[in-house]
Amino acid sequence: MSYKLSENVKHRDLSEFYDSGGSQCECLNASQEHTLKHALMTDTRDDPALFLESDCDEQLLIHVTFGQIVRVHSLILTPPPRGKKKEAAGLS
Repeated sequence: MSYKLSENVKHRDLSEFYDSGGSQCECLNASQEHTLKHALMTDTRDDPALFLESDCDEQLLIHVTFGQIVRVHSLILTPPPRGKKKEAAGLS
């Protein structure tokens, strides 16, 4: 089944629909210094010193539970700070 978005639909930040500090959002393989909170909390996610990073390999398994039904249209992924190794991002 294919959905077509209306031209009048506005895209918006979905951060009000999940609890970024609670137990409903988790990330496997996240380092202790660079956690999922850094990526999801609106007051820290634009700080280049605070980012999400894996502690053991190039994979991050992220689970976000929304408080209501939402349609995720897109994700914004920002590359790592200078000096960090860049890897291709894959979503599944």
